[in-house]
Amino acid sequence: MDIEARVCKEIDQHKEEAIKFLQTLLGFKSINYQNTGDEKEAQYWLKAQAESLGMQTELFDINPDKLRGMPYFVEPGERQYAGRPNLVAVWKGKGDGKSLLLNGHIDVVPPGDEDQWQSNPWEGEIRNGRIYGRGACDMKSGLAAMFMAIKSLHSCGFQPKGDVIFNSVVDEESTGNGTLMTLAQGYRADGAIVGEPTELKIDAAHRGVQFLRVKTFGQSGHASRKKEYVSAIEQMIKVCNLLIEIDQERQKVSHPLLPSPTISIGQINGGVAPHVVADSCEINCDVKYLPGEDPKKVREIIEKKIFKLVDADPQLKVFKPEIKWWLDADPADSGSEHVLCRLIKEAHEKVTAEKGEISGFVACCDMRHLVNRGGIPTFIYGPGSLNDAHKVNEFVGIDEYLTAVKVYALTIIRFCG
Repeated sequence: MDIEARVCKEIDQHKEEAIKFLQTLLGFKSINYQNTGDEKEAQYWLKAQAESLGMQTELFDINPDKLRGMPYFVEPGERQYAGRPNLVAVWKGKGDGKSLLLNGHIDVVPPGDEDQWQSNPWEGEIRNGRIYGRGACDMKSGLAAMFMAIKSLHSCGFQPKGDVIFNSVVDEESTGNGTLMTLAQGYRADGAIVGEPTELKIDAAHRGVQFLRVKTFGQSGHASRKKEYVSAIEQMIKVCNLLIEIDQERQKVSHPLLPSPTISIGQINGGVAPHVVADSCEINCDVKYLPGEDPKKVREIIEKKIFKLVDADPQLKVFKPEIKWWLDADPADSGSEHVLCRLIKEAHEKVTAEKGEISGFVACCDMRHLVNRGGIPTFIYGPGSLNDAHKVNEFVGIDEYLTAVKVYALTIIRFCG
């Protein structure tokens, strides 16, 4: 029996162990809060698991001073990083092989109102072939599957030629500074996989995102004499209608693996009471853009159209809106022709007996840092669906999770030698 058949058999025979591993990981409340996070306990547990396999481990906090000057570093502001370490665990190869970085984030978003969950979000309850819990799909199942792939290969006596680097990062849900810190710490590889939920599709690219804030102004007064004043909310309606038009225009921009870019008006706030004409209103927008697009030009196009609207409207011209761009997370594209992409696809097809689908990740993730800052060809592949991320009753299918363990294991064999 060859090594690939042996490791798949090993995973099947020890599937309960793989399930228990994920349930244990889900039990850690590694929440990423507004200004801090609780990832430490989970990271130390993973460190101990890696060391039990003889892997070389390192824990290190995000150091903003070391990251300043690196492109796309997000200033933490009031965010605290002390005691929230990244983990790198290296399975040293015997030489003359390619190295592979397996990257995922340990932090999760808060569970929200836990009374709305059908089960405790920190217990990893199994129902109808699914494991439920906060982070089940985003992305502790991907992280657990990567580690269990390494453990299963280790149990089979496999020794890779190239290094296998397991990387569990913090603060992905807020800034992405965790993976950036991994690069600043000097870690590189010949290829990388990010275990975000892709429904077991191989994503070779992802979109970028910029956040846009627009604030409109007016003149407050009693609503009974509305026509004597200027409503900032009605001013904002004009801006929102324009952004909707721009969103439709941007549907013409295309990429072979990704959907068109979008503008989503995600937040709006204005006024103080129903009977008071609003003197201010603010929106926050998610502006997606594609690989190959210049983010500066995207901003310029949107701003130019807003300024044109302002110049043509007497009220907007007097009460000029404020425009602020406050985040930019760049897109990434490794192309679908790279050998690692092909090997993940072939491994998927061998495990599932189904055609592997190469597509694009509609959101944004840490692939961008690995590709654009680290120069590492990177692909996204993992169990679960973005449709179930950040939701009440988040889950991952057990079969999908176990399939990912096998695909990661076969990819390590084929890529690292």
